[in-house]
Amino acid sequence: MTIFGERKSEAGKCEGESFRRERFFGTFSRSVTLSSPVESDEVKAAYQDGILTVTLPKAEEAKPKKISARIEQGLLVVHLPKAETVKPRKVTVA
Repeated sequence: MTIFGERKSEAGKCEGESFRRERFFGTFSRSVTLSSPVESDEVKAAYQDGILTVTLPKAEEAKPKKISARIEQGLLVVHLPKAETVKPRKVTVA
């Protein structure tokens, strides 16, 4: 994700014989690598009191999935969606 912006130069006041300004102005950009896919159609941004808030909802495939599991006779039985299969494995229950 890359955010572009521009800070305009502010008019300054000259008091006495000297004038000094140390503020940045001009264009800028910031890039952030996202760790998981997002729903690009649902991205929202708000700017309030000098703070930019960007809301990036995770894509469905990136969200954690809940699965049910139980132990039967020392075997872990996991119920997965139809597309996924695993072989039974023996586990030790303490």
